[in-house]
Amino acid sequence: MKPDADTRGIAEEADSERRALIAHTRHELRTPLNAVIGYSEMLLEDACQRGRSLLVPDLYRIHEAGLQLNALVNDILDPGKIESALSDPGFGGIEGRLRSRLRAPLDIVIARSGALLDLARSTHYDDSLADLTHIRQAGTELQSILARGVPLVENRFNSSASGPPSSTAYSFLSTVFTTSSASRRLRPTAPAADGASLLVVDDQETNRDILSRYLRRHGHQVTAATGGREALTLLADHRFDLILLDVVMPDMNGYEVLEALKSNDSLNRIPVILISALDDTLGKVEAFRAGGVDYVTKPFQAEEVIARVENQLRLSRLQQDLARQNEELLQKNKELTLAQKRTDMVFSALAEALPGTVLDGKYRLDEKIGAGGFGAVYRGRHLGLDQPVAIKIFRPTSGNDTTDALERFRQEGIAASRIKHPNTVEILDNGISSTGIAYLVMELLQGHTLAAALRDSAVLPLQRTIEILVPVCETLAEFHAAGIVHRDVKPSNIFLHSGRNGEVVKLLDFGMSKMWRATIDQTQDTTTISGFIAGTPSYMSPERLLNRHYDGRSDVYSVGVILYRMLSGKLPFQSEEGSDFEQVMMKLTAEPPSLRAHDPVLPQGLDELVSRMLSKDPQNRPEAKDLAALLQACI
Repeated sequence: MKPDADTRGIAEEADSERRALIAHTRHELRTPLNAVIGYSEMLLEDACQRGRSLLVPDLYRIHEAGLQLNALVNDILDPGKIESALSDPGFGGIEGRLRSRLRAPLDIVIARSGALLDLARSTHYDDSLADLTHIRQAGTELQSILARGVPLVENRFNSSASGPPSSTAYSFLSTVFTTSSASRRLRPTAPAADGASLLVVDDQETNRDILSRYLRRHGHQVTAATGGREALTLLADHRFDLILLDVVMPDMNGYEVLEALKSNDSLNRIPVILISALDDTLGKVEAFRAGGVDYVTKPFQAEEVIARVENQLRLSRLQQDLARQNEELLQKNKELTLAQKRTDMVFSALAEALPGTVLDGKYRLDEKIGAGGFGAVYRGRHLGLDQPVAIKIFRPTSGNDTTDALERFRQEGIAASRIKHPNTVEILDNGISSTGIAYLVMELLQGHTLAAALRDSAVLPLQRTIEILVPVCETLAEFHAAGIVHRDVKPSNIFLHSGRNGEVVKLLDFGMSKMWRATIDQTQDTTTISGFIAGTPSYMSPERLLNRHYDGRSDVYSVGVILYRMLSGKLPFQSEEGSDFEQVMMKLTAEPPSLRAHDPVLPQGLDELVSRMLSKDPQNRPEAKDLAALLQACI
């Protein structure tokens, strides 16, 4: 086994070396090709815009020849084709194929650029001379590479060969296109009102020049850096909206620069587009893993570069706008939370001071027996009848403290008190005191809530569960028939009252109920003005979490969650970290585990009924009027 493993390792190493050599060779050949294509494209655009028709035909031929050369390099140096060609006895060699197939279009580049230089001098188009010279030099340099032999020679593909290529991309790229003028470095300037401030990082002056000119023509301010370290120095002192970063550079490669950017909190949000003549898939994957937002392959096309830059700038601005809006929302939420805390403190102090207070000359508050997010409940007395009662005082919050809101509370209290049902708390009276305190007067209950029962016993027997929930369903059915949705069905709102004739299940807290039929054409105000959801998210239906239209089947969903909790001891959607946000997202996107996964003894029909009750589509849920019978059929 070991010799096979050794052989496989040698083969894999040889394959990696072959691919590296191919990528290296493409990189060296594409550098002069980038100059041919880039400068001819810009000159052609200038000639068309400025009416220099004499230059257009030859510039067009040069540009087309450059594109043809690039296509030939890609084809001849395709790794897959090289592998198959090497096994062909009639294969003439990579260098020979490059020389023979690149000769004709390369001759066009050299001859036409020379002719255009003479024409530009004779017609005094002096501003075109530098770019035409770049094209001529690039063609000559490519010709020289082919004449002296590219670094990729056939014996480098022999699996027994080892060691680096005779020349490196670094030494090659550092000597191409030396010019008599000193390297120009553009210092940052204030961006134009409609442009962005961009940083171009490339160790090749030709590439920097072409990219910078592309981008300036589209209204952007461009700063150029000759390497990674210079780029980091510029970034320490100046703000840029986007960076175009070369991958292969001698002092510090693009991935190392990107790593430094991502580790800096003040720089890690700047979008970075990587540019390289290396177009292998692994290189692109590595670029995206390192945090690059896009990848442009040399030789680049003007339209592609501009489109990618504009797209990333647009996305970056959207992200900045969203971040700013989120920050504003967070600040508003902090202010609202602070205001609510102040209100809570005032209400808490008021709640402790209220015992002994008489409301409207009829009801005396004796002892606080409960409190929640919407107020406090007191044991009280009806002074005229000398009867014990429960009195709920509503907490003032943003949205329920206006004259209109208090009137709506009064009207809904009247509507709820019209429905008499043995399994609801009887509402005896409601009102707003002369001092502005909103209150409900209810029958006084004895016993404990379902929430308390579940704290004592996490899981309840099936028979006991259905005994409790059937009356709840019957109560909801009657309220739904009257057009009222409870909106906060949960264990703490189900009370196990010890009556004269035994236990009576009572559904509490219709103070949050909503008469949906009366407001069917109005916005469903699932959330309050202060942004808090009216209800308990763990038991709330998806349509209410999304602030969509809802009806009585929203309460059916809540009963389904309670049923699941009573029989399994768990909520159907439960975050491991206890995150409310994660729980809400699970409720909106995931399916709950089967109830029988917790207890295989439970009836299959019951499991299917719970799945229907917890459907994300309200249309698939049963209605409350049918639910009691469906539950009883499961016993």
